[in-house]
Amino acid sequence: MLTRLFLTASVLMVGCDMTPEYVTVEDVGGAMQLGRYNVVCKGLEMEEEKTRGYAAGQLGGLDLPVAQECLCEHGIDSEAGTFDAAILAGLGSTNRDDLLSCFITLLDAPNIQNKLELVVALARTNAPSARAKLQELVFDTSATADVRARAAGSLSGKGDADYETRLISVLNESGEGLGPVKAAVATILKTNESPEVTEALKGVATGEDNPPALRLSALNSLYKLDSAAHRDLVCSASLEDPSPEVRIAAVKLLHGPRKNKKGVAELACLKKKLFTKEEDGKVRQATLEALKASPRDDVGKILCDAIPWWVRTYVEDKHPDKMEGANIIEAQNTRDFENTEACLRKAWSAGGYTCHGRQYVAAWASDYIYFNPRVPKCPGDL
Repeated sequence: MLTRLFLTASVLMVGCDMTPEYVTVEDVGGAMQLGRYNVVCKGLEMEEEKTRGYAAGQLGGLDLPVAQECLCEHGIDSEAGTFDAAILAGLGSTNRDDLLSCFITLLDAPNIQNKLELVVALARTNAPSARAKLQELVFDTSATADVRARAAGSLSGKGDADYETRLISVLNESGEGLGPVKAAVATILKTNESPEVTEALKGVATGEDNPPALRLSALNSLYKLDSAAHRDLVCSASLEDPSPEVRIAAVKLLHGPRKNKKGVAELACLKKKLFTKEEDGKVRQATLEALKASPRDDVGKILCDAIPWWVRTYVEDKHPDKMEGANIIEAQNTRDFENTEACLRKAWSAGGYTCHGRQYVAAWASDYIYFNPRVPKCPGDL
């Protein structure tokens, strides 16, 4: 303890230019107050990431050449093509081009290691030169898809006409493995309301040859741009898109708006989806969840009316509790429990079920004293 106190005191001695071999966060903070920038810079050499990050942050607020000199000397290794992530992270969302210049230059080094990691780190900053470099990477067809996609994801979809045209051109690029790049571009275009962008996104959203993640991104952006104008497109995707992933995303978009007096068209589509046979259990469950989340008063009746068709369609040789996306009575009960008994009576009288279908309805009905049909045993039951 005495040794530690002595070292700290020696670091803070005014007029002492000696640079210690080891410094802590406390040492760096004290040295910064005294203008002993050699000690602050020493913090960038420490093994502890916390110390390196703190020292970088302190230098990031210093408007002197020494700040850039120290950060670039210790922040990158040009020969190895590496950078110190802790030091760059310590600069936070800095908007200073000078402090980031060497990191940005490293992106073009032929021997660069962990380029994607560096792109991610620079994307957290606000320096104009970093933004410009990331934009340049988006359109660099020689860069890897993951680098281009991450660079795109950090940018805005708004810009001048040339920038907009170039983004649309990325959506139209051909080649293997470009799905993530196009998906990232489609996502950031959710803030661009130009007719050209809308048409480009429609083409992407409806292109069955496009990867599901790309169609999904375009669909999301279109709905965020103008939900009313693109509601039919989303509805069609929920019903017809070949990818379960996209159908789920479309169904989730139809959750809103969530006010009782709104969402008529969305609910109409969800009702249609409810009565359209869906092979994928996750999509069926997403449909039930979307209806359960709706505040509209007519949702309970829709679920109630669907129980007989749902049981006939999906409940075959096992109980819905053991199937994904088949438990419609649970959904109805959650949404409108006051009318569950009446719904069960209606469902029981409808008939036409498999043994497990009758078992399913009867098991739910067994909770009601005045309506308690016998739960049948089915082949294979213990």
